[in-house]
Amino acid sequence: MSSKNIARGLKISKRRVNQVWRIYMQDGEIPVIGENIGRPKREITERERRIVLEAKKKYKLGARRLEPYKFERDYGIHIPHNRIHRILLEFGLTWGESQEEET
Repeated sequence: MSSKNIARGLKISKRRVNQVWRIYMQDGEIPVIGENIGRPKREITERERRIVLEAKKKYKLGARRLEPYKFERDYGIHIPHNRIHRILLEFGLTWGESQEEET
């Protein structure tokens, strides 16, 4: 079976199939594929939660509009919009997917 067919069947890239095969041939073990690999997520602190909830009440904006300057100006801390979005999701203050992705 070719790398192309395997990749299509597993819904991964041909390059990834070749990487997995190479690792298997070197180590003799099947490498981990799928979930929980990659860069670990940083935990959200209570301070970040409190600041985001205060800003949400004050400005009534979503994650992308809150991020650019509001936190640095008002609280002296930078919080990325993806972390803001996770906090808002945690408290049910936003939708799961952004509306921009739907269009």
